[in-house]
Amino acid sequence: MGRNRNGSDIYDPVPIIIATAQCIKIARLQKGLDQAHLAERIGLSQSGYSRMEAGSRPITISDFCLIAGGLNLMPSDLMTIVENAAGLPK
Repeated sequence: MGRNRNGSDIYDPVPIIIATAQCIKIARLQKGLDQAHLAERIGLSQSGYSRMEAGSRPITISDFCLIAGGLNLMPSDLMTIVENAAGLPK
């Protein structure tokens, strides 16, 4: 972690991206869903969803909220899981 010109912390986004993809996959598996079923629930193709879960396609805020809803979670609850997995300070 570094600091920007204003002295604010700058986080490396890679651990957050990886943690997000991993947490979404774990949450999906815990709900007993395969990729195709969750993708259908949220209106994405299975291949598009798969790329997000693999970390090779960016997950937008809109995607994140759709995925949380498809998992019957509040986006804030899913974000807490990601923050904990990425080791971000509270």
